[in-house]
Amino acid sequence: MSKPLILIGSGGHASVLYDALKLSCQNILGVVDPKLSKNKKIFGDCQVLGSDKEILSFNPLEISLVNGIGIIPNTVNHRLRISNHFRNLGYNFSVVIHPSSIISDNVFLSEGVQIMAGTIIQNNTKIGTDSIINTGAVIDHDCIIGNDCHIAPNSTICGSVKCGNESYIGAGATIIQKISIGKNTTIAAGTTVYKDVKENSIIKTNAGMIRDIQNT
Repeated sequence: MSKPLILIGSGGHASVLYDALKLSCQNILGVVDPKLSKNKKIFGDCQVLGSDKEILSFNPLEISLVNGIGIIPNTVNHRLRISNHFRNLGYNFSVVIHPSSIISDNVFLSEGVQIMAGTIIQNNTKIGTDSIINTGAVIDHDCIIGNDCHIAPNSTICGSVKCGNESYIGAGATIIQKISIGKNTTIAAGTTVYKDVKENSIIKTNAGMIRDIQNT
């Protein structure tokens, strides 16, 4: 039986996670967010427990956490900071899978992975810790998605692609087969990537053409 859950954060990403958890009939104890008043209701019927410190009143062996902080490329990664903080205190993070997603039986999902509505993940794919596979994204066979990645809505990852840790694949982007994306890389929305990308890079489109890699 799955453990009761506490959701961290109250923004848009957290609200979508809350819907996925409810549809999956998970036991959600409440939301923590320092900006909200304790005992307030959010997302319709979810109770606010207080600030993040409220988590410490629960035994790490008796609950799991869900990281509702989103990922914005090329900004301070508060999501990663939150995850590291609570893992260091002995807490773990639950995998979230929206019931409308289609996932092969031969897919490996690491701790804290979040699979949103309408996603398709094909055979022999591996998704790293805390990565988000967002609404309507498609990941084909034999892909390796690193830790703390965000595969944004309606993006397409073709077969045998490798994405390094902390990479962001923008909405509607397409990565063709057998491409390697280096760690800490941003692929802008709508971009088609047809050659390997070095780490710490940004790929943008301009009038439908791929611009040169810009090292950050």
